Amino acid sequence: MASTYSALKIELLETGANSGTWGTATNVNLGDAVLGEAITGSATVDFASDADVTITLTDSATTQAARNLRLNITESSSGVGSVRNLILGSGCQIEKFYLINNTGTGAKTVKNTSGTGISVPAGKATLVYNNGTNVVDAASYFTSLTLGSALPVASGGTGLTAGTSGGVLAYTASGTLASSGALTASALVLGGGAGAAPATTTTGTGVVTALGVNTGSAGAFVVNGGALGTPSSGTATNLTGTATTLNIGGNAAGLSATLVATSGGTGQSSYAVGDILYASTTTALSKLADVATGSALISGGIGVAPSYGKIGLATHVSGNLPVTNLNSGTSASASTFWRGDGSWAAAGTGSVTSVAGAGTVNGLTLTGTVTTSGSLTLGGTLSSVANSALTNSSVTVTAGTGMSGGGAVALGSSVTLTNAGVTSIVAGTGISISGATGAVTVTNSGGAPGMVLVQTITVSAGATISALSAFSGTYDNYLVIGQGLAGDLGSPIIRLRYGISGSAHTGNDYLATTGTNAVGFGGQSTQNTFIALTGSTAGTSVAQNPWNFRLFIYDVNTTARRKQMDGLLDFYDNDNAVYRSGAIAATLNLNSAITGVQLLLDGGSFRAQGNLRIYGFSNS
Repeated sequence: MASTYSALKIELLETGANSGTWGTATNVNLGDAVLGEAITGSATVDFASDADVTITLTDSATTQAARNLRLNITESSSGVGSVRNLILGSGCQIEKFYLINNTGTGAKTVKNTSGTGISVPAGKATLVYNNGTNVVDAASYFTSLTLGSALPVASGGTGLTAGTSGGVLAYTASGTLASSGALTASALVLGGGAGAAPATTTTGTGVVTALGVNTGSAGAFVVNGGALGTPSSGTATNLTGTATTLNIGGNAAGLSATLVATSGGTGQSSYAVGDILYASTTTALSKLADVATGSALISGGIGVAPSYGKIGLATHVSGNLPVTNLNSGTSASASTFWRGDGSWAAAGTGSVTSVAGAGTVNGLTLTGTVTTSGSLTLGGTLSSVANSALTNSSVTVTAGTGMSGGGAVALGSSVTLTNAGVTSIVAGTGISISGATGAVTVTNSGGAPGMVLVQTITVSAGATISALSAFSGTYDNYLVIGQGLAGDLGSPIIRLRYGISGSAHTGNDYLATTGTNAVGFGGQSTQNTFIALTGSTAGTSVAQNPWNFRLFIYDVNTTARRKQMDGLLDFYDNDNAVYRSGAIAATLNLNSAITGVQLLLDGGSFRAQGNLRIYGFSNS
């Protein structure tokens, strides 16, 4: 039985295995090359280039760098000074301590394939722990710690093991802290300058230098006894406490900031000509900038800032504007109106040649061109207007208007005639009629009278061509036209069935006859389950040219008599080199309404070619 291996890749001997070599294998496992590496071993990992280095563990009882307790990092060649990763790769995703000694000049991050790892600075050594998913610090808490020497400033210490009682720490050089001498109680502490510790003094040149005048002298800022003196000149800053009276002589131009509104100021330091101050909050003033000539200052309401704007007659003015305010009321009377040119004028008479917007004209004769951008309602007689001038997108003629005209009248895209006594209309786009009196004649300008295309089928490959619900009560008679239809080789017999209630009728109720010139057509002397449009003599050995036919079916909706059909069919018979053409008449011996048709073959399928069109004919 094969051996297995532990997480440290130590060979685990199976019972009965390694006969004759068991002792040797055990010695290897317990020796320096395997277990010894994990306990006390040290291995060198060299960064020979500026690239990451990966070490692995494999199932082998031989020396492996990743198994060692201590990993000694070195650099050589282009790897000198590189800042790279030492990656614990395949087989190393186990729980294990490592002593990392970075002898190189560039920092190295020890990590596994999934974690972020620990960065070890150049020239430093540390203990880390691989937990299987990340490499972390082996210890982060100590109940006590005794160092053999003072912790330097660069590591967050002071570099000192003792100091002077009553002294203070000061940097005497970059990265160097020193203890000053004992400071005198209640004395003034003065800096000693670069490279020197601070000291204390109470009198003398040091105090004069610091305060500008000796303590207790005339004009001194601080006097004996602690009372605030009266300086002869200078700037007072950072005053604290309560002042019952503060007198500032001269001007206050020396204030370092604007005096806020809560202290009696404005909080503003500059203005533009025309600015107005207003209370923007309960404790602040803001500036309202000036605007163009003619604008008025308008209140925004309680709690809302004011603004400039024009006076709104609908919102800002109450009452009526006196007539005397319009051109002093000159010429104003009950029969005059105010014109756009700023004068009063009497209502005149004459012809209206243009009406813009909405309006009502009752009993008014219009001459010339009438235009409108809205709705124009005419009551009474419209006369003396050229037909060509009646152009608009929408015309409504209501009852009793007596609208008339000779020749063509262009009425646009929408005409509505509501109970207007209309008797004749030439069909056009968007004409609707409601409540018309008398007979209404509509002349269709194109197409066969009463003939409407109901359905078009583009033939796809299949056993049938079905239009079993193409007929409806809208039309009594239908024309079925087949064009370019063809079947598979050996399947030239085309048959027809009617649809009843949308399903193909397969009963033995069909009878068909063909004309005397229909050579090769399939007439039926007895009833059958279909109508044969062609017969088997049409040839079966080669593909036929497409079939073309037209069938007229009568009275499809009646249930009082049988259904009659007649038509013509033609094609070229390749097998016999004969052009086939003939008439056909057929009967459905049922007094049932039919809803459509279905075409099928005696075998095989229709090809994907040709089309079937069905037309309905008006009932009246």
